[in-house]
Amino acid sequence: DQVVLGKGMTFVKIAKQFREAAAATNSDVYWIALTPIAGDGSEVLFVTFFDKYAGLEQTLAAFDKMGHELMTKNPNFESEIGESQRSAHYTLVEFLPKLSLNPDKVNAGEAKRYEVTTFHLRPGTAGEFSELVKEVMALHKKANDNEYWIAYRVVAGMKGSIYQFVTPLRSLADLDEEDTEATKTAFNSIVRKQLSATVRDLVLSVETSIMMTRPGMSNPSPEMVAANPDFWTVKEPAPMAPAKKGKKK
Repeated sequence: DQVVLGKGMTFVKIAKQFREAAAATNSDVYWIALTPIAGDGSEVLFVTFFDKYAGLEQTLAAFDKMGHELMTKNPNFESEIGESQRSAHYTLVEFLPKLSLNPDKVNAGEAKRYEVTTFHLRPGTAGEFSELVKEVMALHKKANDNEYWIAYRVVAGMKGSIYQFVTPLRSLADLDEEDTEATKTAFNSIVRKQLSATVRDLVLSVETSIMMTRPGMSNPSPEMVAANPDFWTVKEPAPMAPAKKGKKK
């Protein structure tokens, strides 16, 4: 979603209403809200998950039910969305276990930040790109280092052949970890030159973004909350007490 400048707090309140509607309708649809640390500050990314396409049908039905609940409580809800949301874009991505490296290393409930690298491929190079990723994975496994990522392929909503590699982070300090000596040996200058040459042949562009999790706009699953309750439990600010009137002198 693209948020209208100056309407950020209104948008946060709308996201909160969706979370309340999910609880009111007993929905088992959960989502994570993310905003960029670097990049377009007006962007809010909502990520939800399902195992099969039938799950997408159920997710759409659940959101329709939430929308009905919201409109019943607030007839002006749609107009409020229109005032705070400039546009919305939907993307469908598929998890690729064979191209993922140690995908379970960081529990999703513990992830507060995400590094997302997006590769736009040249037409017809998806197979070669997959083999390249497997080669890189083999080098990391040989080095027995701490590298990890979750691989996805865009199946709808964006033009071209696109792969995304997501690294969940407990904090930005995870990015400070330096390569081990074994990793430096595995990825020596000759290997790096060969990999770079292959990437130039297969990839049109690469973009990396770092996102922060927004618990106040998210609707995490009970398992995620249990993994890090202090982070996911949103504490609403206490109402301000009215000012006491002083005695007249």
